Amino acid sequence: MDWAVSDRMKKDLAIRTLDMAVRLRQPPDG
Repeated sequence: MDWAVSDRMKKDLAIRTLDMAVRLRQPPDG
């Protein structure tokens, strides 16, 4: 696998993980 693609996937995964953590930490209003 290309190193650039691998690094890109890792960054995307990290961003998704952080986004999910923020959503879990902040419950929806209502």
